[in-house]
Amino acid sequence: MKMRNIGAYLLDACFPNVCDCCGSYMAPAESVCPACKEALGRLRADYGKWLSDRTDKKPLPWADLITVYAYEGCARTGVLHLKQGTHSFGAHLAHELADAARKQLPLQTIDFVTWVPLSAKRRRECYCGHSEYLAKRLAAELHLPAKGGLLTEQHSDDRQHRKKAAERAVFVERFAATNRRCDGATILLCDDILTTGSTMARCAHLLLEQGAKRVYAAAGLCTDRDRERSTTEKEPSEQA
Repeated sequence: MKMRNIGAYLLDACFPNVCDCCGSYMAPAESVCPACKEALGRLRADYGKWLSDRTDKKPLPWADLITVYAYEGCARTGVLHLKQGTHSFGAHLAHELADAARKQLPLQTIDFVTWVPLSAKRRRECYCGHSEYLAKRLAAELHLPAKGGLLTEQHSDDRQHRKKAAERAVFVERFAATNRRCDGATILLCDDILTTGSTMARCAHLLLEQGAKRVYAAAGLCTDRDRERSTTEKEPSEQA
């Protein structure tokens, strides 16, 4: 056995590659197992339906939005583990978002990728900034710069998924702009999940107020306003 194969074998033996969506073991190079990859293919998100289901018909601040999967089944499980700091599904999600971006967005006009921020306390609790990780992987896939420090989140012990749509519109005021300008820039703003759109809209508005010329949006998962899951379900990220 060649030395590099021995190293890969030992690494896999000590730190086995586990699918974030179902917990099964998989080959070291895989980001999701074959069974979950097949299941994910049946969970493609419908952004058009999300738009048509909106009860708030105010104009959205982003020029266009890309998304990949519905917030259901193994896609939901995968993104909840991403929020807890395991990154296999996040890598897969970034790759799929990049494919969608190449097909749908004018990438030649985009200056950089940024992300919906996470408070410092939540970053410590969750062991990562999941939207930041997703955005940086997406930027690398698209050969674009990734730029942070434009937005901040004031910490709250409450969680947005516990709130109704009308409450979320107020709760997102915890997001604010920093003193860094982005005059004339076209920005791709990334988050992990699009539910009511309140968070993404707030952050896009802030970027435009800081001088951005145009904002595009990317959300790994997308759900309907009236199909949000019960907050009583015992999922790993819903404690974060």
